[in-house]
Amino acid sequence: MVITRSKTLWFITLLTALIALRLCAMHFVPLMETTEARYGEIARKMLETGNWLTLQDTYTSPFWAKPPLFAWLSAASMAVFGINEWAIRLPSLILSMGVAWLVFLTLRREKANTLEAHHAVLILSTGIGFFVTSGTVMTDTALLFSTTLSLLGFWLFQTSQEKIWGYCFFAGLGLGLLAKGPLAWVLVGGPLFIYITWQRSWIATLKSLPWLGGITLAAIIPSIWYVTAELKTPGFLNYFIMGEHVYRFLKPGWNGDLYGFAHATPRGIMLAYLLIAILPWSIWFLLSLLRNRQGALQTIHSNSLNHFLLCWFGFQCVFLSLPANTIWPYFLPMAPALAMLMANISITWLKDRSTIYVTASLMTISLVIAMGYYSLNATTIDKSGKNLVSQWQSLQSTHPGTLHYLASKRLFSIEFYTNGQASLFNDEKDVVRILENQTKDYLIAEAEMFERLPTSIQNRFIIVEPRQDSALNLLLLSESR
Repeated sequence: MVITRSKTLWFITLLTALIALRLCAMHFVPLMETTEARYGEIARKMLETGNWLTLQDTYTSPFWAKPPLFAWLSAASMAVFGINEWAIRLPSLILSMGVAWLVFLTLRREKANTLEAHHAVLILSTGIGFFVTSGTVMTDTALLFSTTLSLLGFWLFQTSQEKIWGYCFFAGLGLGLLAKGPLAWVLVGGPLFIYITWQRSWIATLKSLPWLGGITLAAIIPSIWYVTAELKTPGFLNYFIMGEHVYRFLKPGWNGDLYGFAHATPRGIMLAYLLIAILPWSIWFLLSLLRNRQGALQTIHSNSLNHFLLCWFGFQCVFLSLPANTIWPYFLPMAPALAMLMANISITWLKDRSTIYVTASLMTISLVIAMGYYSLNATTIDKSGKNLVSQWQSLQSTHPGTLHYLASKRLFSIEFYTNGQASLFNDEKDVVRILENQTKDYLIAEAEMFERLPTSIQNRFIIVEPRQDSALNLLLLSESR
């Protein structure tokens, strides 16, 4: 199918606008509590200490919840571009762009035209969830790239027999172990098991894959890090394998969690997360299904690629709906398959194929408006301590003093923006102790906790920056000595 030059230009313009918008947001939006700031601080500690083997929760304790790929990428980016939000988020954007490229390449090679490839990339890129995560500091974008590389590498190898794609399949498995752990193998292996069984192609598939070099990429290289990490911090494998991959999956609100991640959620909530994450396309898709359910089934069964994508999406959707502790980014691994299925259906159903481009354009405009709204209302939705830390730093030239923070939990953004200088205090005895020194002290405090301190202690501080309208409800206070 021939695609017009105008649609190609439209496609390039939209992608350029989305990338530019994401780059702007990466620069202007501070690291948010808790996930972004936590992982950002872990990566900053890695760069500062030069310890690229063990992730660090604090300077004296390890972080066992995740493998190191996200931290390696973010720390390396900061080593090149400096310690800032843009640099630390850049790997997530690059990985997301890599996913979009793999989707485009697969459909371009499979269909011998670019129209469906355009549709898939636009559906994927303008979905709310994918756009947000594409420039967010988290482990899920690395997992997304790993599983997409593995699954689409498998498909491209089966259809072309080009060895490079066979190695990409195994490389994705290896990266997945370093991005998220054994979960990556389940998210890849489950769909492939169902698809190969469906197609009755076990012997042909197993014989053709480059096993020797592939196993080296997929298992041996990541295993070196796992073994070394366990030797350096004994207990890591038990916590990470059993805790993060078994207990978190089976136990609601798992109380063995060391880092405050586990939250009991209803099983099946993933479907709701998914519908929200792929807005506005979920509404469009559901309406299309209601109009032509029989046509949808016929389209899905029209070619083997759709069978493969259905196994991919179906298995991951069911599997990721089972955990007792579920968070919304879990939708990401299945997003490419869903976008490609939607693109195929749009080619079949839509009489006016400009509908996809118009919808994507409107979505891009909506994202621009949303970013502008955030900028104008930052004080009401701000979940970062950056502004208060910046205010403290501006005072150092005239009124130098040490910064502490009083909070009910760790605020990683404060630790990140002070380069690890600020220390947490969570009771009044700690505040009394720090006041015994002979230097001027500053305090970032949760408003409620500061109000519970004895009046004699409160009177020793003046409010420098009131931000009680912020999401974190914090104050910057200066000791009046």
